[in-house]
Amino acid sequence: MILSDFLTLETYFSSQESAQMFEDCVQKYGAGLVKKYISSGALAYRKIHIGPDKGKSLIWLTQKGRKIAFSRTP
Repeated sequence: MILSDFLTLETYFSSQESAQMFEDCVQKYGAGLVKKYISSGALAYRKIHIGPDKGKSLIWLTQKGRKIAFSRTP
């Protein structure tokens, strides 16, 4: 579900604009699932180093994640 949710966001917005805060995704989907997709390479992860969100992290769909999400789309 998390990958298809990211894919849906990319459909309406660009891939850069569909990045989500790691903390928000953990709250919505659970830490185990989010970390599983990061470690598998389906989601990318990067810490924010400047601005008001400094110290938080963003995650977004990778090409591998898109392929997985497309294959699960009916």
